[in-house]
Amino acid sequence: DSITWGSEVQAPAQGSIVDFQFRLACDDDNGTAMCHYKKSGTDNYIVGMVTNSSDNSLTVGSTYVDYGSNLQADAADLVYDTNNNKYVLLWETSSALKVSYATVNSSNGNAGGEGGVTNLTSYHTFDAQLQYDPTNQVFVAAWGSNSDNRVKARAFTFNGSAFTSGTEIASAYTGEVQERTASDVDMYYNPDANDFGFGYREND
Repeated sequence: DSITWGSEVQAPAQGSIVDFQFRLACDDDNGTAMCHYKKSGTDNYIVGMVTNSSDNSLTVGSTYVDYGSNLQADAADLVYDTNNNKYVLLWETSSALKVSYATVNSSNGNAGGEGGVTNLTSYHTFDAQLQYDPTNQVFVAAWGSNSDNRVKARAFTFNGSAFTSGTEIASAYTGEVQERTASDVDMYYNPDANDFGFGYREND
């Protein structure tokens, strides 16, 4: 019923960070963590970390993975794949939704090993969310579609180097969700029921 804090640490930033949005995921098996953040424009980076539960310390790695000008809008959503021991990233470009993977070294916290970039869509998306079912080793992504303003979702699997996706599904009506500055879509995975669900803001 209490929290004991460790010391605050700071990751060395690549340039001037003007977008304060970031995403964070952790690996309970090996004590690693990964943070994804945006720099100015569309540049973005991955920072790896290693935690130590015995003294609440945190070691920040030195490797930054740059996806260059590919990323648009939000920072990438992250989940940890317990089967392949890799982090899976869901990220948006101006014309597609993509999935990829990266790793964090459990001894020094260095991030790297990015690859497997695969398109989940071929149109502009917003508020993309990602969840993972470790029991069945399946991922589900949900997002808003800018072309018809529907909420859409797609399941996919990962074998450690490549992604295989299922059929895209969509909400019943066009115009159900709008792209705004605030978050419009959120998602959860329920391990007790082994199912996924998502909610969204309809129009206004």
